[in-house]
Amino acid sequence: MRVLLPIKMTIGTNGFSDSENYPAWDINTTYAAGDKVIRSVPSDHLSIDIPNIDYIFEAAGNNTTSDPATDPLGWINLGAPDNYKAFDNTATTQGFLEQNEYVEVLAHRVSAVFLGQMESDVLIEMRIGDSDDIIFSKEVFYTGLIYNPTSGWYDYFYPELIEETGSQDVFVEFPTNDYNMRIRITALKDNGAKIGRIAVGSLMDIGETKISPNIGIIDYSVKETDANGNTILKVRKFAKRAEIDVLIKTNNFDVVLAVLSRLRARPTAWIGSGKFSALVLYGFFRDFSLILSGENYSDCSLQLEGLT
Repeated sequence: MRVLLPIKMTIGTNGFSDSENYPAWDINTTYAAGDKVIRSVPSDHLSIDIPNIDYIFEAAGNNTTSDPATDPLGWINLGAPDNYKAFDNTATTQGFLEQNEYVEVLAHRVSAVFLGQMESDVLIEMRIGDSDDIIFSKEVFYTGLIYNPTSGWYDYFYPELIEETGSQDVFVEFPTNDYNMRIRITALKDNGAKIGRIAVGSLMDIGETKISPNIGIIDYSVKETDANGNTILKVRKFAKRAEIDVLIKTNNFDVVLAVLSRLRARPTAWIGSGKFSALVLYGFFRDFSLILSGENYSDCSLQLEGLT
């Protein structure tokens, strides 16, 4: 089990496409109900690892002059615009890069980048400061859902229920240093690339994932039945969930406790195994427990919940 310790980053170049062209909020303007504006929100409100991020707000009433970032009753938060969807706290809203377009994030002393809900191939490059010299480069290939038929000829020729490819979560490690780092992500294919979440930080080994992890989803769909017994299913988003037992070294007991306590209510990437994408989750822990069970090894139990 590995966890990404998130580090603050800033956006250097934002090449994500943006089709929503709303004016920036102006303190000297009075807004009517339904007016939409763009407002940058500080990280202590809605985001952890981005200093600030743009959101679209809609005025809830007439004669509105309040600040959307501090007035949740006067303004309705409609979510991030297209070019900031890869930086908000909703992993399933994706930003889109045209072929050869790129996004560049700046951070200090990081050793890994996480791309959540990625589709299509991208190139990851790392540079230092203002230099154009590339000190690390790696192409990340999108594999989608690989289906291996196991139930005979019918299963081989008619896998209709499983043929849809989905997004994948990817993490890439690279050499770290003490300088300001520029991580560039470029779309390679002519159909562009979609990315649901970008995060940078350092990967920490918590311990060994034990066998039989419990993986599933939290479905936010709603079932409603009227007085006549007619049932309507409203399909909504879902999020991954996982219950994973980890074997940790006893001499790392205090360190693991300190790290997990630091990550409370902080969305980040959890990697139960690099072999199965189902064990890669971007979200937070609902609960954890540590059992000091032996002189050499102890037990850790994690309950993880992904973001939609």
